[in-house]
Amino acid sequence: MPGIRPPARGMLTASLSTPLRVAWDVTPLSVPATGIGRYIIGSIVATATARPAWDLRAIAVSEAKGIQFVGNALSGIPKNVTLQSTARRSAWVTRRIATATGVPPLEHFCGEVNAFIDSEWFRPRQRNGVRLAIAYDLIPLLFPEWVSPRTRRAHLRSLKQIRERADHIVAISEVTKRDLIEHLGIGSDRISVAHPGVDPAYINARPVPPSAAQGRPYLVVVGSTSARKNLLRMLEAFAVVAREQLDVDLVIVGAPDDDDEVIRT
Repeated sequence: MPGIRPPARGMLTASLSTPLRVAWDVTPLSVPATGIGRYIIGSIVATATARPAWDLRAIAVSEAKGIQFVGNALSGIPKNVTLQSTARRSAWVTRRIATATGVPPLEHFCGEVNAFIDSEWFRPRQRNGVRLAIAYDLIPLLFPEWVSPRTRRAHLRSLKQIRERADHIVAISEVTKRDLIEHLGIGSDRISVAHPGVDPAYINARPVPPSAAQGRPYLVVVGSTSARKNLLRMLEAFAVVAREQLDVDLVIVGAPDDDDEVIRT
């Protein structure tokens, strides 16, 4: 496409001490942060802290309420991160068109940059600079029964864009890296693994026993009640444990999801 650069693989060897202008799509923060949102926040804060000379431009294309969510999520982050948001009534249309056609290109939202870190929500084409993609998992491809047809189509488009446009890819686990290699044919040299970290606020945290346990020993499972979290298998395993350890409770911590009724019954 005229004016849109092809993948610039091999251009990621610049010294990290060189001041760079980097655009980072934070549109997923336009909804209450889940695992992906927390990964984005942690990554931006860590990058901005480690590279204070870099100019990080957090871009978001969402409805007005979503932009407010983004601003709240990024409050208090390092000063070398600036939020450049675009509020649109039907923001998903803008994101879809920009991603598919390149109009408008990335530079319309953030100016000229040396690099762009995209997200599953927004992958506009760009004129210059290198592109880094973050891959969380391939669930819509590998387990289509766990997502709606519309969600699956969107994610399949997204995975195709990762394969064709990204100069380098960050996978959040070795499993995701393996899936990218096996199912999308992406070379291992294009993929690095950066595991989710632990926020300092949690390192020295002292958990408060849940009131529901009433002082009894308990096990904690963190995750929503979506089928893909495999909570039904956890309940089956706990039933085995409970036959031997009658005084142990299972505490599930997470937001209710589509399969909440099945889990409760």
